[in-house]
Amino acid sequence: MRFILLLVITLFVLAIFLNGCQKESPLFCLKNSDCIVSGCNGEICANREMPSVCWFKPEYACLKYSSCECINFQCQWKETREYKECLENISDKQKPY
Repeated sequence: MRFILLLVITLFVLAIFLNGCQKESPLFCLKNSDCIVSGCNGEICANREMPSVCWFKPEYACLKYSSCECINFQCQWKETREYKECLENISDKQKPY
């Protein structure tokens, strides 16, 4: 009985600790509305405003074919077919011939 009580208390404390860690992460989310687009070029998908270096990369233009969503409890860009095609076109243009 004492072992079970100790196990329950340990699991409870661990759950509180892990839950606190997740909420601190700029990627943690429960639903799509938790995620926002931020960064200087709108290139970051996170649960709060995030600063970034204001360097533009050609692949940022492809983000218009994606959406910032909560996927598996993390804010991230949803990669659509159009988004992947856009990235392929950019990488094709940058290949040396």
